[in-house]
Amino acid sequence: MRSNDTLAPLLSVVQPQGGVFKDRRVRVVGYAMDDTGLSSVRVRSNIQKETELLPQKEVGDRLYQFSFIVNTPQSGQVELIITATDVNGRSREMKLPLVLDARQPQVRLERVEPIVEYVTRTIAPPEGSENQEPTVERTPVNKGIRITGRALDDTSVDKVVVQYQQGGKTLYNALSLPKGKEVPFYVEVPVRSATIIAVDAAGNRISVQAR
Repeated sequence: MRSNDTLAPLLSVVQPQGGVFKDRRVRVVGYAMDDTGLSSVRVRSNIQKETELLPQKEVGDRLYQFSFIVNTPQSGQVELIITATDVNGRSREMKLPLVLDARQPQVRLERVEPIVEYVTRTIAPPEGSENQEPTVERTPVNKGIRITGRALDDTSVDKVVVQYQQGGKTLYNALSLPKGKEVPFYVEVPVRSATIIAVDAAGNRISVQAR
C-alpha cells in the first residue's frame, strides 16, 4: 500500500458509452480500480437514490467490476453519477448521460405527384384528304412519382429509406441526408407507389405509404 496516496480511483464504463436507447432497461457495466484498495462504489441518478455497488466482502480489493440495471422512464434523460472511493477517502466521480426514446419518429408527406413524360408520334393524313398536314399526337406516360416531405423525431432522425417494388424485386434506397430533429427529403422513384421508412437514433422506425 502507498504511504502517500495522492491519486483518486480510476473509473471506466464499458457498456454503454452513453447515447440514445429505446429499451427502458439499460445494463451498465464498468470497472473501478485503485492500487490502495476500494472502500466504496456508488451510483445515483436524477430518478433514483444513491446505491452502494461494492459488496462488503470486496472492500479493500484493488479492482471491482460492477454491473447494474437502470430502469428508465417512458421517455426523457437520465444522468447517472458513479462515484468510487478508496480506503484513504479519495474519490472520483463519473457522469453517464442516457436518453430514452421509446417513441417512433414521424413522416409527413407534403407532396406526392406523378412524373409524366409525353410520347409524340406523327400521323399522316388519309389518302385523298383535303388537309395534307400530318397530325401530331402526344400521349402522356407515367414514369413514377416525386415525393417531398419531412422526417421528425424528439431526439434525432438517423436515416430515411425509400422502399419500392420493381421487376419482382424489393429495392431499398437510403437517402443521403443530414441527421437532425427535422429532416426534409425529396426523392423520385420509377414506380407509382413507395414506402418511406424513417429510423431514429434509438432504432425506432415508422413506415408511411406514398402513392
